[in-house]
Amino acid sequence: MAGYMTKMYGNLYEGEFRNGAEAPVANGVLMVLDPTDMKLKLPAADSTTKFLCKEALNIFDGVPAYRFIVEALNDRYYFVENAAVLDGRLEYDTVEYAAPVDAFMRAHPLQVNDEFVATTDATIAEGKSYGVLATGLIG
Repeated sequence: MAGYMTKMYGNLYEGEFRNGAEAPVANGVLMVLDPTDMKLKLPAADSTTKFLCKEALNIFDGVPAYRFIVEALNDRYYFVENAAVLDGRLEYDTVEYAAPVDAFMRAHPLQVNDEFVATTDATIAEGKSYGVLATGLIG
């Protein structure tokens, strides 16, 4: 999975978040904050939150992706946009990078009208609206 923000409103990034999922989390995943341990977790499926697919495109070296606009939010979702700490010796692939379990993550709290590019496993059509899957992807 991959993803990045393209247009943001309000707070750009707030606080420090840890990956509270049971597996590494890639860029472009939507998560929710668990108030019990203040970690980001994968959401439950949500069909009332809506993301409009503005266009289909290719990112990086031909990876299929979609530009989404936030239309309606039923919960406070955070869009994962990890930035690995580089040690000056090694480069990393942002398409393949995933935050390990309990690692710090960079995440943007989404607001209506925010735009982002993300990959998904679902079949997506331009001009249609989609909800959130339990995997944190749009579909």
